[in-house]
Amino acid sequence: MDGLSGSGPFPFAELVRGLRQHQLTPVGVQNGTEEQNAAAVAAGLSVFPVWRSSPREEAAAGEPAAGGGTQASGESTVVVRPIRSGKEVYARGGDLVVLTTVSPGAELLADGHVHVYGRLRGRAHAGVAGDRNARIFCQSLDAELVSVAGHWIVREDIAENLIGKAVQIYLEGERLMIEPLA
Repeated sequence: MDGLSGSGPFPFAELVRGLRQHQLTPVGVQNGTEEQNAAAVAAGLSVFPVWRSSPREEAAAGEPAAGGGTQASGESTVVVRPIRSGKEVYARGGDLVVLTTVSPGAELLADGHVHVYGRLRGRAHAGVAGDRNARIFCQSLDAELVSVAGHWIVREDIAENLIGKAVQIYLEGERLMIEPLA
């Protein structure tokens, strides 16, 4: 998106249609302007984080994130309020625990594990710093996208029998696994 910074709205819906006609599944964008990111989300795409300059809510282990509703304890960041569409929460250096729901268009990022004790409808990324042993746990899976250490899967590719179920998501070799929790 860097080369399009001054070009105004981008026709993402048209781009997505064209790519899908060629059996390609676009996943998301990165480094867009706010207007471009909003257009991408409206077209069903994820907005990937800008690691060095993104205005996200960020919490390092032992340090609460800005905006309230987030508490850090040891190596975990605990979020006690729902995460709304357009909001990103990044637990740098540890696990992220969300005690409520995650709305569509919201994004969770953690260097460690991601735990969601509500409905996960946005995007969740565990092991963003490369931890291949990281996992995502959620009470009700309905995510737009989930990823572990850069290996991802979109909602359309998740088995229907897992939607709405309590699951764990982890890497096995190079394959992202999703299995129900007992």
